[in-house]
Amino acid sequence: MPDVLAGIACFCAAAVQCNAVYRLFGVYFDRQSVGRKKELAFFFLSFVICVAKLLLDLPPLVKGVLTIGMFPALSFLYPAKVPERLTRALGIVALMFLCEGLVAGLMSLLPVSAHTSWVTGSLLSQLVLLMLSLVLKRLHTPRTTAQISRLYWLAILCLPTGSLLIYLLVISDYYNPAGSGIFLPVSSILLLLNLLTFYVLDRLEEYSSAYYERELLEQQNRAYRAQFDLMQQSEHQVRALRHDMKNHLTMLQAFAARGETDTLTQYLSTCSEQLVQPGYVHTGNPEIDGILNYKLEHAHQLGAKLELDISLPERLTASPFDLNVILGNLLDNAVEGLARSGEKRLSLSLRFDRGMLFLRLTNTYDGVALKTGELEGGVYRSRKDESGHGLGLSIVRRTVEKYHGQLRLEDTGTLFTAEAVLYLDS
Repeated sequence: MPDVLAGIACFCAAAVQCNAVYRLFGVYFDRQSVGRKKELAFFFLSFVICVAKLLLDLPPLVKGVLTIGMFPALSFLYPAKVPERLTRALGIVALMFLCEGLVAGLMSLLPVSAHTSWVTGSLLSQLVLLMLSLVLKRLHTPRTTAQISRLYWLAILCLPTGSLLIYLLVISDYYNPAGSGIFLPVSSILLLLNLLTFYVLDRLEEYSSAYYERELLEQQNRAYRAQFDLMQQSEHQVRALRHDMKNHLTMLQAFAARGETDTLTQYLSTCSEQLVQPGYVHTGNPEIDGILNYKLEHAHQLGAKLELDISLPERLTASPFDLNVILGNLLDNAVEGLARSGEKRLSLSLRFDRGMLFLRLTNTYDGVALKTGELEGGVYRSRKDESGHGLGLSIVRRTVEKYHGQLRLEDTGTLFTAEAVLYLDS
């Protein structure tokens, strides 16, 4: 009967542990891009391994190494850079171990048998982990625009890694009824430090997100200023033409009376050119017009040949901030590529049809595209990202996915193409 109760306790402990880890992975990893069936299948496999690990008479150090390898391996289901992946996954594993050590230290203070302490502690430690997962989920605020430097990730990674090493050393030296009392002070201190890790990560994401949002707002303000200057220029041209309208009409009458049709046509063309609104894009949407005209002017100054096909309504349901992220960064990368290209061509198609926004941007470049293989199919990034500047295509992708859309990137030697589809409310 005791063996049956121990088996039930191990089964429940493994179930609670996997549930807590599943919740934590959902908090600190992006599970939107992972198939739910695939995710649940891997977590069920981890549950089976956890049950076997608890029931089998394995040395504590072997169990620890097995756990350290298993749960970080699950993190490869989700899109993330390697330092970020390791920091979050090992932080979660550290919480698991330290909860077990904390409960083991508390159980050592009670007058119970070693078997009872182990069975009860196995379940209680996972319940503590589950409570921590609920608290962290409530306190965490996901931020899609946060980008933390790799150096910061590596620095923070030292804390959960060091905690795990210290804990494994404590297990190997003191895993016995007489020495288990050291688990309480060591686990308590390390647990608080690792909880602080998640707090620091949240604050870093908050500051990083605020920095990039401020950068985007400054970029948007520059675009608005450029659009305002274009409008002022257009207004001045119209005023000048209106002021001289009487003189222009007199000249037109004189040309017509003398039958000088060629001169009359040329004069009318000159007047028409002064009435043309400056800028490249005039959709009636000031946010889009501002950012596009601002970026396209940069491309024009580089000597690029522009091919534009833009047809948009004056009002779009997408957030102007999100459109600024997508258009601004894609055009920034295109201008960056044009600067290094011999033949400079840029083609932009932007159309709205039946609730869908279609974007296609093609530009020439020098044939050197930076590509990382961290996600399936690889990820392209701007060369600006090497030094930590710019927002990168990863944020553009997340912003597109916010509207249930897709971003496709392709390079064909000297042409780079970005295509995006966003699903907007009609």
